[in-house]
Amino acid sequence: MTTKCTKPARPAAASNSKKILAELVTNINGRTRSHYVDTGRDLIRASEILSRGKFGLWLKENFGWSPSTARNFMNAAKLVDKDAKFADLQPSAVMALSAPRVESRVRDDVLAALASGGRPNVAEIKQWIRS
Repeated sequence: MTTKCTKPARPAAASNSKKILAELVTNINGRTRSHYVDTGRDLIRASEILSRGKFGLWLKENFGWSPSTARNFMNAAKLVDKDAKFADLQPSAVMALSAPRVESRVRDDVLAALASGGRPNVAEIKQWIRS
């Protein structure tokens, strides 16, 4: 008696693959999004520990970063900590929104869009910032 190995039917395999891929996207996006926020939080802690004037040197020695790069991470973390809904955006969108020169009305408009089920992309957010 011989047994025959059969492949699963294509529709089920395709459906399962789509589900797995969707989970992977969620996982990857989650790590990417938490990474920059966690980095910003850590940089805030480091800046509080280091005496004035030492933070920039510490950044350069350990990461090769400028203080402005660190400020971008720190500002993004502060924005997400202020309202967690911002974390639903792409990291570069949050970085753009967290710049000190961005008017609060732009952030409010983005939050309103998120609350109504929208998800503005980076290009849209940068356009709102410019206008």
